[in-house]
Amino acid sequence: MLLGFGAKNFFCFKEWFEVSLEFNGKVPFDVTKGETVAKTSCFIGANAAGKTNALKILSFLSYFYSDSFSSLKPGAPIPFHRYFSNPEPAEFFVDFRIDGIEYTLELVADEAHVITEKLYRKLQRKVVVLQREGDSIVKDTFTKGLDFPLRDNCSFLSTAYHHEVEKLEPIHEFFQLVKSNVVFSGLGDFQAPETVAEAYNSERDALEFAQYWLQRFDTGIVDLEISLHTDPKGDHFYFPRFVHQTADGTHIVPWHFESNGTKQLFKILYFFHRTLQQGGVLCLDEFDMNLHPEILPWLVELFTSPDSNPHGAQFIFSTHNMSILDVMGKFRTFIVNKEDNEAYCYRLDELSPSMVRVDRPILPLYKAHRLGGYPRI
Repeated sequence: MLLGFGAKNFFCFKEWFEVSLEFNGKVPFDVTKGETVAKTSCFIGANAAGKTNALKILSFLSYFYSDSFSSLKPGAPIPFHRYFSNPEPAEFFVDFRIDGIEYTLELVADEAHVITEKLYRKLQRKVVVLQREGDSIVKDTFTKGLDFPLRDNCSFLSTAYHHEVEKLEPIHEFFQLVKSNVVFSGLGDFQAPETVAEAYNSERDALEFAQYWLQRFDTGIVDLEISLHTDPKGDHFYFPRFVHQTADGTHIVPWHFESNGTKQLFKILYFFHRTLQQGGVLCLDEFDMNLHPEILPWLVELFTSPDSNPHGAQFIFSTHNMSILDVMGKFRTFIVNKEDNEAYCYRLDELSPSMVRVDRPILPLYKAHRLGGYPRI
């Protein structure tokens, strides 16, 4: 389970930006539902405030720790930017829990090489169990056997996975289960429709899940079909067919003529289903741009309900849907703000308790510029 993450000197964040998903003893039970960590968290802010870059920290760390060895060639730059080319190195951390044990990974790096990398484990107390300085392991009381060379642009965790270090596999798997639509350049897309259609074709329970919610969200669809096509070169590919009911029967609407909202739901519902079935973290930036505001609370509830989320998956997202503020409340909402082109972030319960009360709506305060993160137009 993800407990928190943060960075310094990363894209628009010059100083430390820290996110904690943990609840303290002051959070009401109707919010925690007996849990100590939030299953859902949202980021709100004006355009260009830094929301995408806030989520990019988690996206970058999951990539770096899981895939840097296999995807980065020797000498290739590490894919991030420092704050307006600030000469100081960037710093990162991520806190997480696996099988009841808490871990922290810390990273200090620039675009050319890793400077320091540390793994902490907390049993009775938090201690460093694995440490790297430059390209050398200087401490290892965790695996007691990292005897392979390190590349200057790759994580020791990703490298250890390549060398089949069994002790580190659960930690590597944790980062593999972080899925995001945020890439180096910003907001990306998960997959082409034919790729998602092929996944649906091989996972019929995911297809049934998508069909159910497409119908539930009043899209006018009565059935969702996956059809096999052949291009002029003889290559096979899958494509969705959306079945609509009218007074004179059913009609097929092809992908290119379907509504943008329905197409977006078709793609994201696969990843919702997979995350809920496997566990892990789904990290989405402005994924609801083409969706009606009433849909978002239902997607949030998929993660807060133990019936639909038996594996404790987590959902972290950014949005401009302001109505979600009063669904998420002050303990699960982060405001991203910017002054002099320097971004910063805070959870709403960090503000004065008299300003943001549990028993009062948040949206009017936000629109009145009392919470920050609201554009002055």
